[in-house]
Amino acid sequence: MKYTVGERVCISIDTMINEDADMDFVDIVTDHDGEETFYMLYNEFGELCCLDGEECTIDHIVNGTTDIYDLANDNGECTVHFMLSEHDLDIAVFR
Repeated sequence: MKYTVGERVCISIDTMINEDADMDFVDIVTDHDGEETFYMLYNEFGELCCLDGEECTIDHIVNGTTDIYDLANDNGECTVHFMLSEHDLDIAVFR
């Protein structure tokens, strides 16, 4: 395991798109505002869970797995959870 529970990581959705991440547990929605493009990550419940560049916390490793992480984003009005595989985290996390 490369990531530890409680670790804060910044998520690059742009990199996930450009590096062909698997995104088995999330969907990406693209929005345009004039000349800028914005990327939003949605979890399996259809909740907006992360914007490009947001910092999230590794909440826990999903039971029964060694490489699927549950992340928590508390940047909004309420905390929203989403899952990423270790492969997708390797692509998405920038330090």
